[in-house]
Amino acid sequence: MGGLEDLLYLVTIFLSFLFTVFGTPRLIKLMVKLGIVDKPDKHKIHSEPIPRMGGIIIFAVVWVLMTALNPELGQNFFFFSGMLIIVTLGMVDDVKNIIWYKKLAVQAIVSVLLMVYLFRHFNSVITFGGIDLPNIVGYLLLFAFIVGTINAFNLMDGLDGLVTGQALIIASIYMLLGLKADLLLIPILAAALIGSTVGFLKFNAHPARIFLGDTGSLLLGFFSITLIVTTNAEMGNHSIDLVAAIIVLGVPIVDTLRVIFVRMQLKHSPFLADKSHMHHIILSKGLKHKNTVFMMLGFSLLFALTSLFYLFVSQLYGIIIYAFILLSFVFTGQLIEFIIRRKKILDYLLNLRNLFPVVIINTYTKILLPLVLILFGAFMGFLIYNESIVKHNENIFFIVFIFLLIGFALYELKNKNYITDFFVLISFCMFFFLVGLNGTFYTLLSIPFIGKLNINQLFVIILVFMIIVFVLFKERITGRQILFFTGIDLVIGMVIVFLYVSIIMAEIPDGFKISDTLVRSFLLYLIYKITILCYPKVHLTLYFSTFAVTVIVLFKTFI
Repeated sequence: MGGLEDLLYLVTIFLSFLFTVFGTPRLIKLMVKLGIVDKPDKHKIHSEPIPRMGGIIIFAVVWVLMTALNPELGQNFFFFSGMLIIVTLGMVDDVKNIIWYKKLAVQAIVSVLLMVYLFRHFNSVITFGGIDLPNIVGYLLLFAFIVGTINAFNLMDGLDGLVTGQALIIASIYMLLGLKADLLLIPILAAALIGSTVGFLKFNAHPARIFLGDTGSLLLGFFSITLIVTTNAEMGNHSIDLVAAIIVLGVPIVDTLRVIFVRMQLKHSPFLADKSHMHHIILSKGLKHKNTVFMMLGFSLLFALTSLFYLFVSQLYGIIIYAFILLSFVFTGQLIEFIIRRKKILDYLLNLRNLFPVVIINTYTKILLPLVLILFGAFMGFLIYNESIVKHNENIFFIVFIFLLIGFALYELKNKNYITDFFVLISFCMFFFLVGLNGTFYTLLSIPFIGKLNINQLFVIILVFMIIVFVLFKERITGRQILFFTGIDLVIGMVIVFLYVSIIMAEIPDGFKISDTLVRSFLLYLIYKITILCYPKVHLTLYFSTFAVTVIVLFKTFI
């Protein structure tokens, strides 16, 4: 991972995010105008027509950035042909439903194109748990696996943000592995996918303003299987271990196989929609939409971590862990019922919060929170003027990006639309990438009664404490019922924790600095949200101040 390459991938993530956030509202208006909406019926959980075909914005952003930032990628004719065919299939299906066997035929063509791309570049052998399979058997299994994965993503698209979150998890892990394997296509594709899925989640997370549609679910399935098999081929010395691929795709594969089995038992067509998916079962137990997505993506993260364990630690124990998680996933409905029966105990514990005296709440809002804000404001000022700021002439790209971000924020404010608070997280990530990769955060301090901690660890401990206290007492602190963790906050938080563990497990060079930067940025972003909830009057000032510190440090790199 070189400095210029790091910059290329970061620019790709940031630009794809910005383009998606800017383009999606326009796409929503266009879809409504054209009448391309998903109407509610007995098999769906939304009650109002919602624009569909949202996947077209992800396709456009990924296509443009992959070809613009590295024109050599355009030489991958078979990959790009498959991408174009699959998105066209999805668009046609969103406008006019295509019969299942015609869709399957087109998906078969796309799968063959992907296999041709794969074997032209890697000349791979198909293995199963390290055992080489005969060529014809391996090719047939890989073909079935690619077609099945694309369909599994399509069938799983039943909750707001579920498939988008699944693709984000896969893109995150395979960007890291692609960097480790020194690949080119994979990190750029994954970076563009990370930025576009995060941006799309702003509108696709519950309550969704737009759906992926078949355009998006088929495309994300195609991108995901491309990332998996290509990275697998390179890291496996030109061999593709189907077991590792099956493990990482545990949720869509297991859910699809289970649904097909249930439908066939009931003598229904496996291709007709119903409410037999695992997310429907979880919803039927009384969980909220957001919590259901959180649980499904939680299983996705566990399967992804298990695949890393299988690849880098132990194949045998990886399979054993996979089997345990698999059983837990299949019997999730029963586990939820077990927990619900003991809900009274949980309610009793939660009611203990009301026993805490008012002085503790007042101390938090009047002393602790202002003190933490002053402390970290001063520390960020110190970092800005510290001589060890990372300097790149290429930082001009970041300057352009931050001003585009500010311009878009002002545009939204001028038009009285929502203020995109999520942009603050992006700004913090940029800030700490520039000033947080040096040794300052890893300076050891002697803390009384605790021992030695580095600044980063102390930073995290303080922020986590402040966040936990707020979550426990948020109604008493703010004096009203509030929603603190949005759907996108939960997904991003899960992905960041997942990346932290993945980097440690896969031993990515200097990866701990990347993971520390992401964790630190996300925690400070949550503190920002807490502050504007406790002190609404400082919202705008604090919002633009977060951009100001990033702009200052960017300009300082040229001084």
